[in-house]
Amino acid sequence: MPDVISVAVDPGWVKTKLASPGAPGDVSSSAETIAFCCTAPNLASAPYWKNRAPTPVPRPLRDPALQDAIFAACDRMVGVG
Repeated sequence: MPDVISVAVDPGWVKTKLASPGAPGDVSSSAETIAFCCTAPNLASAPYWKNRAPTPVPRPLRDPALQDAIFAACDRMVGVG
């Protein structure tokens, strides 16, 4: 079985029912990065992607306390914690 990797995709600020009308992006351009990450042969070199390019992980997401809180919330949602 091939190794399973996980990456995060930043869709950017896009026009949706939840975003303000001034959003510069559109859903289809955001979907391109998601499709790219689903089909690219090797993404292990970078965990965070935007506009089909590896991008530094935003500073707030590098905070270990925030990471622990996110993992704990995910555990609660799936009934693990």
